[in-house]
Amino acid sequence: MFLFSLSFAFSACGRGFYKSSSQDLQCSRCPTHSFSDKEGSSRCDCEDGYYRAPSDPPYVACTRPPSAPQNLIFNINQTTVSLEWSPPADNGGRNDVTYRILCKRCSWEQGECVPCGSNIGYMPQQTGLEDNQVTVMDLLAHAN
Repeated sequence: MFLFSLSFAFSACGRGFYKSSSQDLQCSRCPTHSFSDKEGSSRCDCEDGYYRAPSDPPYVACTRPPSAPQNLIFNINQTTVSLEWSPPADNGGRNDVTYRILCKRCSWEQGECVPCGSNIGYMPQQTGLEDNQVTVMDLLAHAN
């Protein structure tokens, strides 16, 4: 007859460290711009003003939002607007900056703006733009 005895000692991670899974044997230091302020943390929270994208794993550093794009150039031609811009001066520490184009129709009298609607076309696309240019088509022509 054989008798086996197994014993495991699990220790909680201290402040500034985490284990994202109970199967992790060692504690990991919180990534840059994140913290854990209690023992036994399973994740590190981002410092104020820093964030993680939903697709970022817990071991990735927290980053800031990028600054605004620069040097906007536009060309209006009847019902089409071509836009081109330079990347942000500060990408916030990210290498996956994409752009989203919003079109709004504004009333001069009331100062209100509403979305342009679903009839507007975007070339190459409206969201997830990796390039720094877009053409917005099928706009309503307006003259005062």
